[in-house]
Amino acid sequence: MTALLACAGCSAPPLLVAQETNYLTYEHAFTEAAAADARKDAGKLCARTKLVAVRTSGACTLTRCTTHFQCMSKEDAGKYRQ
Repeated sequence: MTALLACAGCSAPPLLVAQETNYLTYEHAFTEAAAADARKDAGKLCARTKLVAVRTSGACTLTRCTTHFQCMSKEDAGKYRQ
């Protein structure tokens, strides 16, 4: 039962923990799928204002990640280098 509970958070969707104007912060599991889900969600939110989501930074532990995105124009996104 403990193993089941420990892994319950593994498939949890990304959680938007902060949204300040064009800046978004997500907490998610340390998996490629969870990172992709966070990027997809950020993309949807940015698209509401005809902008694209650009990953600006992030940090992970062995189980969780915090990822930051900024909504910006396609032109500015093309110039952005992380």
